[in-house]
Amino acid sequence: MSTQPDALPDGPLQSRTQGFTLIELLVVIAIIALLAAILFPVFGRARDNARRTSCLSNLKQMGLAFAQYTQDYDERLPTLATTGGSAAAVNLLDNWDERIAPYSGVKADFNLSPSFFQCSSDSVPRDFGGQIRSYAMVRNQAFAATIPLRTGVGRNNQAGPLLSEIASPATTLIVVEKHADDNLFGSIQGSNLDIPNTNGSNHAYRIDGGVRTNLRLPHFEGANYLYVDGHAKWQKPETTIDFNPNDTRVGTMTAPAGGWTIDPND
Repeated sequence: MSTQPDALPDGPLQSRTQGFTLIELLVVIAIIALLAAILFPVFGRARDNARRTSCLSNLKQMGLAFAQYTQDYDERLPTLATTGGSAAAVNLLDNWDERIAPYSGVKADFNLSPSFFQCSSDSVPRDFGGQIRSYAMVRNQAFAATIPLRTGVGRNNQAGPLLSEIASPATTLIVVEKHADDNLFGSIQGSNLDIPNTNGSNHAYRIDGGVRTNLRLPHFEGANYLYVDGHAKWQKPETTIDFNPNDTRVGTMTAPAGGWTIDPND
């Protein structure tokens, strides 16, 4: 029996290795581009969702700090700010953020603010040096002259309200997002907010250089809000201004009712 290998075919050996054609390369590139176009927005939305969740966590920590503060101060919320001197820079005066900071286990110091005072979506450049604060206490003085109860929980130069003065803690706002160029930890300026998301001296959001905009919302056309009872949630601004459908005093974006006042009728 022969053990010789089969004879090779006549003619030169043919290479079995071939490169990609131009058309094949273009098809692969087109597929990669299509996948990128589909996946990049998904990744971006996932990142933004994570930032919104982190911001909500910040507000919930503040809610716990407010609760501990009121236990030590006879059920009274902290003052918004004790004004004095120049408000243009950090003054290390008695602001709401400095008062609740120790209840988070962090010493109140404008050079080392608790990390939960900064939202990871806040990219607005600040006018002055200091630690970024992305939140403000609700003041709302739109009706103060005619309807005293239609003010927010924040009060300048006086003691904060007792919890018993707030008829509906679950629907009354205490802290809202304010990504503004003057909002720094421990600073009087930027520490409060009167109206949601509109032009004016106490605007919700504005870009660097004082050029203001009606719509600078940090999280999916909305923002995160903290209520007096300690719960926090994402909302669109227009859903916070008028909770009571039977109230003839309808809240607006420039004269908000709803969560922006301590009036039980709102």
